[in-house]
Amino acid sequence: MTGFIRLRTRQFKVSSATLSRGSKANLWSIEIETMKRVFDEEAWEPRLYHQGLLLSAETPQQLSGLQTSSGQSASAIGVHPELCFLYVFGHEPVSQWTIKFGEYHEGTVPVAWSGRCDVSWDDEFGEDVPLVCECMLRLPSAQQIGEGGLPGSSSR
Repeated sequence: MTGFIRLRTRQFKVSSATLSRGSKANLWSIEIETMKRVFDEEAWEPRLYHQGLLLSAETPQQLSGLQTSSGQSASAIGVHPELCFLYVFGHEPVSQWTIKFGEYHEGTVPVAWSGRCDVSWDDEFGEDVPLVCECMLRLPSAQQIGEGGLPGSSSR
């Protein structure tokens, strides 16, 4: 797995990155996990996730070139029925986030994700920490589709 999550100056290699479609055709989830690194005898293993992205795409191919964002506030859900979170030492909402999808290819979609979050560690990694993530999202094999559409989707 290639890719990273960077919190200010600390970068973590992505160990797992998945994209899946929810029960509604245009509701998506992203889960990104990283490899553990130790700082000051404390293990950091950031996890970035959004479990309710309401997008204008019903298929992975339609995600190509799509961009979405939260606006300015972590508490302003807006069009998305769920918040975006980062877990390091606790589940913290991510604010001012933007997600940009690249070109879908053979079950993967590149993503660039940025935002701001609280880590609650020290002055440098306390509040309003810049977050950047770039990686390849993999779809579960059941959701990798060809001409026929996703299971349960209407491709008529």
